[in-house]
Amino acid sequence: GKNSGHEPHHGPEGTPSGNITDEHATALLNNRSHNQELEGLRGLAALFVGLSHLLALQVLDPGWTIPIPLRFLQCGHSAVLVFFLLSGYVIGLTTKKPYSSDAAADYLRRRAVRIVPIYLVALLFTLFVNKNYTWQQVAGSLLFFQNFDSYFGLHLLPLQTNGPIWSL
Repeated sequence: GKNSGHEPHHGPEGTPSGNITDEHATALLNNRSHNQELEGLRGLAALFVGLSHLLALQVLDPGWTIPIPLRFLQCGHSAVLVFFLLSGYVIGLTTKKPYSSDAAADYLRRRAVRIVPIYLVALLFTLFVNKNYTWQQVAGSLLFFQNFDSYFGLHLLPLQTNGPIWSL
């Protein structure tokens, strides 16, 4: 029922409303757990991306084409946007410190250690498998500048054998 005034109104995590201390905010940040619901949505988005690639490439049944209404909706493109949006949020949950330039540098360092080695392995494998590339594509890929949309007048397509490498 209604708060009769005898019980304090509680906000997040049982704290009195409006009285979240720095210590409590830090405790909340440190206790964030893995969010299964968001991970499930990311998984569904990833499945839709994969399915749209299979359907667009006609891998499953070469005689079947995507119906026009589904092509119009661009479900695969929308799923990529949802996946990236949710991934950015989930990645943000891994940062437990309040923002500072040191915390941002630490975050970027951790992401680079996690992403760059496997990216370089994938890039080297792609270059080994496909000899049909330009030095601009290789340089753009090494510098993470590859794109489809000519950002700032710079048009560097990803290497043909491994188009999804742009997403890393």
